Amino acid sequence: MKQLIVLAVAVILGLFFYVFGISNNVQNQAQRNIATYSNPEIGLEFNYFVGPSGYVVEESNVVNTVSGLVRTIVLIRSEDVNRNIPVGGEGPATIALQVFKNTEKQTPLAWAEKHIQFSNINLKIGNVVEVVVGGAPAIRYMADGLYASDNVVVVNGDYVYLMSGMFIDAESQLRKDFSPLVESVHFVPVQGTDVQGKLNINAICEGALAYMTFPDGSRADAFVAECKEGKHPEVIEQYKLQMGLGDGASL
Repeated sequence: MKQLIVLAVAVILGLFFYVFGISNNVQNQAQRNIATYSNPEIGLEFNYFVGPSGYVVEESNVVNTVSGLVRTIVLIRSEDVNRNIPVGGEGPATIALQVFKNTEKQTPLAWAEKHIQFSNINLKIGNVVEVVVGGAPAIRYMADGLYASDNVVVVNGDYVYLMSGMFIDAESQLRKDFSPLVESVHFVPVQGTDVQGKLNINAICEGALAYMTFPDGSRADAFVAECKEGKHPEVIEQYKLQMGLGDGASL
């Protein structure tokens, strides 16, 4: 009889905690509203979660003329914002976005390899993968450091956008939230620039390689050369469409 009572109590407690866990998870998900970060000064928009189980945006426009850094955007989990972190203590894992002027017109990989102090590509785990983010050429890779991180480097227009999602636990919510943020990225015309002005034909034609495959490097080089000569106008039109540029934008 006692064994039956103990078993019944165990079943009831198990059911209670199961239902409580589901209820708590549903409640947390209900608190995850979506907000949009938009900044025409750097031509960037993206979506992120807000609320008690979302993030708070902190932004800095401290400029580093050596590296070309013009903006830093950090998404901190709401639950970490009010934590009392000791001076010199280890800060929480975050999602960080840094924006740099691409003065040398480098590709994502070339920029990352030259700026390892920001990209951490020298600490990469596994392969570097070519991807497309917001219609622009990009690379993605994992890196190890104080925190493991999922990293994306995007080149668009005159800027390089470095996005890093840090995490300790591979199953953490922060890591799960990083990919939706990257997938939501949208590039907008940069404020203060003349969208009816000149387009950078070199950057556009070279960037088009991210969408295409060729049997060898010589074929890819030939395509870029032809594109620069105006033999592939569809590449220019596709770029103008993605960037929201009017018909007045010219080469």
